[in-house]
Amino acid sequence: MPTRSPVSIEWECLANGVRENTFAARLALRNEGEAPIAAGWQLYFNTCRKVLADTVSPAFLIEHVNGDLFRLTLRERAPWQAGEEFDIRYEARFWAISITDAPLGFYLVTGEGEAIDLGDPHIVPFTRAAQRARHSEDRVPTNDAARRFDDNAGLRLLPIEEVGRITPQPLASRFTDASCRIGSDSPLLHEAALAGEAAFLRTLLAGLAPGGAGVRITLETGPVDVGQGVPEEAYRLDIALDQIRLRGASAHGVFNGLQTLRQLIEADGSVPLGGRSSTHRALATAA
Repeated sequence: MPTRSPVSIEWECLANGVRENTFAARLALRNEGEAPIAAGWQLYFNTCRKVLADTVSPAFLIEHVNGDLFRLTLRERAPWQAGEEFDIRYEARFWAISITDAPLGFYLVTGEGEAIDLGDPHIVPFTRAAQRARHSEDRVPTNDAARRFDDNAGLRLLPIEEVGRITPQPLASRFTDASCRIGSDSPLLHEAALAGEAAFLRTLLAGLAPGGAGVRITLETGPVDVGQGVPEEAYRLDIALDQIRLRGASAHGVFNGLQTLRQLIEADGSVPLGGRSSTHRALATAA
């Protein structure tokens, strides 16, 4: 059974635009334990909004530690009594219009040095206009599920003819309607230097059913003609009925070619006949 957090935390944006480029917030803390928390405790949290130290409630101090890490303490060392609640007000830079702007990742460090993870606070929903507008001149509506749904209404799934079968698109590719079938039992030949790439391919093949023993797969390095020099990531992939040959200008090119082959393999292990070659993916030639 999960243990109860010794401290409950609630955070709320009170209003944006209280001063130029600032917002006001409230942090409510309560000692939920049955015993006091000894004097010298410190509360740490992360926030992307810089707290303005001179605006914090007088009894408390919020200091910037580094990055987005802040520390909250009592100005006068005193035990935190069981059931005692603290209502802390402060201002921070810019605005807070969603939960991503709230402070997160709280943890308590006791006076004895013990660190206790308190998790994230309960964040009061942003419902009022003063919470949802960045400043008085803000005309950009808050992004929510309803707005995203409306924005996405005009989207459509692009047909394969428009996007191609492989991403990123190769320099050239050609395929036929025929296919070969590879499987977990397809023989694999490779250069010794391509052992890592071969292991990756074997992992892909292991997810396929057997039945591809008649299609040999060869991985090799060598010249790759892409008509514009031979960058090391270039490769050529040729797919025939009885063999698949992948040549890369380097091991990097072979790995890129494997990513292309991976996209071409159907669930039943079928691969369209053809080839491809690219500075990033490959040249496809029908076989």
